[in-house]
Amino acid sequence: MELEVSYLKSIKLVGSRRGQSALFDAFMFLIIMLIASVIVYIYSTHAFRAQEIVSYDDMMRYTEETKHALMQSTLNHTWYTDKDGNNISKPPGSTNIHDLLLEELSLLSDGIPADNFAEGYERHINETTRMLVRSGYHYAIHAAYTNTATNNTSWILISDIINNISELPDERASISWHPSMIKNAGSESAMIAFYIWRE
Repeated sequence: MELEVSYLKSIKLVGSRRGQSALFDAFMFLIIMLIASVIVYIYSTHAFRAQEIVSYDDMMRYTEETKHALMQSTLNHTWYTDKDGNNISKPPGSTNIHDLLLEELSLLSDGIPADNFAEGYERHINETTRMLVRSGYHYAIHAAYTNTATNNTSWILISDIINNISELPDERASISWHPSMIKNAGSESAMIAFYIWRE
C-alpha cells in the first residue's frame, strides 16, 4: 500500500513538473513573439517612413520637370478679349506659357476683366497642362501680382479640379518663383506657383 502511495506521489510530482515546464515554455514563447512583433513593427514603420521620403522626393522631381516643360510650352493659337470686346490673337508659337501668365497679370492689372481670358489664354493653358500631367494626378497653376502704384492685386488660378487656392490639399508638391515684371516705369515681381498632388 505504501509502495502504491509513493508511486502515485511520484507520478503527481512528474506531472506537476511537466505542467510547470509546459507553462514556462508557453510563457517564454509569448515573450519571444512579443519581442519579434515589436521588431517587425519598428522595421515596418521605418521602412514606411523611408518610402514616404522617397515618394515625396520623386513627386518633387516630377513636379519640377513638369513645371519646366509646361512653362516653356507654346500654344498653337490663343487669344484674349480686350476692353472693347475685340479678340486679340497670339501668333502660333510666339509666346511661351510662362510669358502668357505674366502678360495676363499685367493686363488684369490694367483693368481687363478676368473673364476676358477664360476662354482663350486660361482654357488653352489648362488643356496643355492636362496633356502634360500624368493620369492619377491633379494640378494647379497660381499666379499673382500686386501693382505698387495702385496697391491692387491681380491673380490667376488654373486647375483641373479646384476653383479656389484654399482648396489645395495639404499633401502636395509645390514650386514657386518670382519673375520680374516691367510696370510703372520700373521692375516689380510677380509670383507663380505650380502644384501637383495625387488623386
